[in-house]
Amino acid sequence: MKTVKQPYLKHPVVNTIISLSVFALIWQLYVQFFNVPHFMLPAPGSVLQETIYQFTSGDIWIHIGITLYEVLLGFIIGVLAGCAIAYALYKSEFLSDLFKPFLVFLQVAPKIALVPLFIVWFGLGMTSKIIVVFSMVVFPIIIGVESALRSIPRSYYDLLTVVKAEHKRTIIDLEIPYILPDVFASLKIAIVQAIIGATVAEWMSGQLGLGYIQSFASSTFNTPLLISGIVITIVLGVVLYQIIEFFEKKLIFWK
Repeated sequence: MKTVKQPYLKHPVVNTIISLSVFALIWQLYVQFFNVPHFMLPAPGSVLQETIYQFTSGDIWIHIGITLYEVLLGFIIGVLAGCAIAYALYKSEFLSDLFKPFLVFLQVAPKIALVPLFIVWFGLGMTSKIIVVFSMVVFPIIIGVESALRSIPRSYYDLLTVVKAEHKRTIIDLEIPYILPDVFASLKIAIVQAIIGATVAEWMSGQLGLGYIQSFASSTFNTPLLISGIVITIVLGVVLYQIIEFFEKKLIFWK
């Protein structure tokens, strides 16, 4: 029996465009049908017009650049520190017993609520925002990497001991390949947390950045700009998430 091809239903880009178009249509009909005030919920056309203006005028690029810088710097520092801490906890039961309760305490602390405290401690500049991003990133990385390391079967280490493998070969040939899938899962969670952290920090104390744009738009009841800023932030997060997923597919080719 010949299979009927439906390529457009299987293409993710086409499906995304169709979903967004349906969502925008429902949104437009809701605004028109219920006569919703512009300051409460603007029509999608107004949001699109504001977004186009932001890009064509060039105003938005500096804000995207600042947020991207804070996210990437805090993310990289958080990932490197998280991996190092997780490996130290895995290798040393003493360190694990000593610091694990402290890490759990910090992990469950409401980090968004700590943002004002970070601003008081580290000022209104870039440092406080990068530390907020770092705090949002480091704990998912520690938990993911340490959990992945502890899931490596003991027999694998025994085999490498029998063949007298060097320590660096154990890391390169066993530990890194084994934990990579869990590391990438943690990275995808962490990049989303990084976007949230940077935006919230800019919202509270920024003079630049996508969070500041949203804060400014909210205080002036400029809802098209507010929704436009939210959409641009989401798109930035999706792009960063997709980049991590791209490298995941390239590096974990055996999955």
